[in-house]
Amino acid sequence: MTAIARAVHPTQLYELILALLGVPLCLFIVKKTRAEDGGLFFGYGVWFCVMRLAVHPFRELPYSLVVTNIFYPVLYYVLLVVGVFLFVWSCRKGRARET
Repeated sequence: MTAIARAVHPTQLYELILALLGVPLCLFIVKKTRAEDGGLFFGYGVWFCVMRLAVHPFRELPYSLVVTNIFYPVLYYVLLVVGVFLFVWSCRKGRARET
């Protein structure tokens, strides 16, 4: 049985490039917003979810359509919303400490 060759996107490289771009971006945002402890973690978590959602359409996953088209996007959107909430909370906590 011969496998059919097909072109695929180098999604690992896309994610690596986006991850490297996200580090200085998150450091800059955290510094400007004066986020408290955990702000960088939550900020990068939000960046990671956005990155994964952006790269997801290019992936060739061996799972069922329910997993690839419903589970993964819903998981990343939920994590994105939670991450934004926690980042905003961290920023407010940092501003409250300054006063």
